[in-house]
Amino acid sequence: MSGSLRAAVARQLAALGLLAGLAATLAACGDRAEPAPRTHTVVRGDTLSRIAARYGTRVATLREVNGLTSDTIDVGQILTLPDDAGAAAPRPDRRPVRDRRPDRPAPDGSARDPLPPRPAPKPCLRGPTDVAGEHAAAASEGLSVSDVRGAVRAVMPLTARCIDATPPAGTLQVAVTVGCDGVVARTAVAEDPGWPAEITACVRDVLSRAAFPAHALPEGDTFLQPVGWTP
Repeated sequence: MSGSLRAAVARQLAALGLLAGLAATLAACGDRAEPAPRTHTVVRGDTLSRIAARYGTRVATLREVNGLTSDTIDVGQILTLPDDAGAAAPRPDRRPVRDRRPDRPAPDGSARDPLPPRPAPKPCLRGPTDVAGEHAAAASEGLSVSDVRGAVRAVMPLTARCIDATPPAGTLQVAVTVGCDGVVARTAVAEDPGWPAEITACVRDVLSRAAFPAHALPEGDTFLQPVGWTP
């Protein structure tokens, strides 16, 4: 082989070696590329503590990474997972502690226990006949505070079936009108904190099943009942 031919071959081999080295360098750089941040999309029932436990991290770290000033998160919110987060643990098969909605089947497909029926009407009481003017209302034999508290206390636990795992914030004020026969004649929203309509309707339905004593107000006795849950 002539000297010029050997030189040409050497130049080609050197070029091939340079290309191979460049390819290896690019591959190595690709391996060291910054990975895309892992995220978690919040679903109904999620809390920061549950998410932290699922990925093996801390609530404080989740708050810091996502710039949160509280533990409040919203369904559909995308959270960035911290570097120390591990693989997601399987979600537990969470079932409600008690029946929550009268119109939905239980998780196993069986029927839920129905709400108690509305109470039967009682004979209305006769109001006082020997008072008049401004004293008539005070002596009209309406419902006492203890009457209201006792009747509402009996049905209030049933409002738990109106909510999912995460209770809505705020307090719903419901105006409850009880006929003289002791049966709830109507309910109305007096103050709406922005709850979903289905939860509000369910709460009103539960309150309408309370059994009150009979009284002597022919047009009914109305009181305000607050309803709310602590998350």
